[in-house]
Amino acid sequence: MQDGFSKEITDYINNLIEKSSLEKWLDGLKAKGVPGIDTTLDFITHLRQLSALQQYLAKELTPSEQDELANIRAPISKLARVVQDQVGASRFLSTETQKVLDKVIWGLNSVNLFSNIAKSNADPLGKLYNTLEKAYQQQVRINGTDSARGNAVAGIIEALVTMIPDTVDLILSPIIMGSNYKMATNTYRFFPVAILDTLRSDIAVKQGLTYHVAAHEIYHAVFFAERDLPHDKEMLRRQRCYIQHVERVEKAFINEEEAVAHSGDLTYGEDAPDFEGLQASYMMLKEYGKLEEKPYHDLNMTRQQLFFYTYAATQCRDDQFRRTPPNQADPHSLGYVRINAPTSLLTSFHEAFKCPASSRMRQLYLAANHDECNLIGQVARLRGPK
Repeated sequence: MQDGFSKEITDYINNLIEKSSLEKWLDGLKAKGVPGIDTTLDFITHLRQLSALQQYLAKELTPSEQDELANIRAPISKLARVVQDQVGASRFLSTETQKVLDKVIWGLNSVNLFSNIAKSNADPLGKLYNTLEKAYQQQVRINGTDSARGNAVAGIIEALVTMIPDTVDLILSPIIMGSNYKMATNTYRFFPVAILDTLRSDIAVKQGLTYHVAAHEIYHAVFFAERDLPHDKEMLRRQRCYIQHVERVEKAFINEEEAVAHSGDLTYGEDAPDFEGLQASYMMLKEYGKLEEKPYHDLNMTRQQLFFYTYAATQCRDDQFRRTPPNQADPHSLGYVRINAPTSLLTSFHEAFKCPASSRMRQLYLAANHDECNLIGQVARLRGPK
């Protein structure tokens, strides 16, 4: 389970169930550098964490919160429709890309996140976790040596993982993951944690964090498909426009960030989903309306402003990971670029904060050809500040 958003939530869930002797043994083997342990250990760890997640949902959420999780498919489908509308409005994306997106939409509509555990007392994952622990303990009693103990159990787990393709996903898909979604994009790694993280929050927080994450991942399917196809000249112009915009943003803030410039062609595959995903999640918020309301009066912040602050908060983590320049293994721009590049091009951001003409954000907006830099989502864009 990832801690990309709320370490408090993930740590709490992770500690609900004590690690079994089997999991601790596998941890030890991994620490010693024993090869071939990762897949087996990941399988066992996922069983424990998701069993703990079921306990969390069943015991600690109110009935209305459980209902919201059980019906989470509705807003996910709405987000998928928004993305579909954006892509459908594009004049130059290929029919092959639309087919890829259709598969993603089908996958999203087929997966009922959380519903099976929010309403159930059954715990098949916990039972499997405990059964493997009993088998391990039996091997300890029989063999009695560190070198032999647990090997039979490790063999069973390895067989589970290798016998059926994507066994872990198949086990988890009715509960929290969507294997169809994974085939078309990345994974649901962050999405479940993001849903829990904002369950008791205003819709602006939900859209700025949870549904932006989902839209970002959906858009990976679109941009991956376009990457593998002959490019339309119009799409290439738009790509180049946005890459140049990202480079300008990086240079505008680089001195105070004490960072090294690496954004551009390397990071486009992540920068583009950031931008289009933010537009899609904002459109959902706009459909809700009430943008000038202040949901948290102690913040003195409109719902529109709160949306952008929430989006920024997902990147504003002062840790070493976010200070590492992008590379082939991690082609993400640094956090300040991921915040300022998409927001500086969105007219809704300038409206929310009334950016003065002299501000860097307004200057970055005016420096870009914001019609070409739009990439895909024409539906979401309006003429911006002069």
